[in-house]
Amino acid sequence: MMSGGCISWKSQKQRTVALSSTEAEYMALSEATKEAVWLKVLLGELGEMTSDEAIKMYEDNQGSIALAKNPEFHKRTKHIDIRYHFVREKVESGEVVLEYCPTQDMLADMMTKPIAAVQFENIRDRLGIQGAAANESRGSVGKTAAVKKTPRQAASSVEASGRPSFAIPVGTGMYQ
Repeated sequence: MMSGGCISWKSQKQRTVALSSTEAEYMALSEATKEAVWLKVLLGELGEMTSDEAIKMYEDNQGSIALAKNPEFHKRTKHIDIRYHFVREKVESGEVVLEYCPTQDMLADMMTKPIAAVQFENIRDRLGIQGAAANESRGSVGKTAAVKKTPRQAASSVEASGRPSFAIPVGTGMYQ
């Protein structure tokens, strides 16, 4: 997310079988970290981000956050492929900062798993997307939803430095 809008997203089946939801989230977090590091370089080239600014990433799985912050290997995690520990390296260097985001507030869930209508509408509203007109029937194709920012969203999309904020919500979904 940058300045209140989604600039990058990905939804795919994981190539490796995860033995727990923590492991699945950790793998997704590592993949998102690679994308975020690339975006940081791009934004640096465009003058929108400096190299000393940390990338803020939101995660709704506390176990994967603990795993990324803990440099020790344990018997329950020793089977995780070394490439997924990229996120751990970036957290240790301070280039990435992980923050817990409760599941009900996770914006990434909209694109990674089936969610209840109430949660969908909550996320949609938080993204500033207007719903279809009340007189249109469900399931019909109507006008394209317009993106409109509330004053609060507009104010929160630019940090005190006057620069756009840059944050990555990370989520995984279970599909068959």
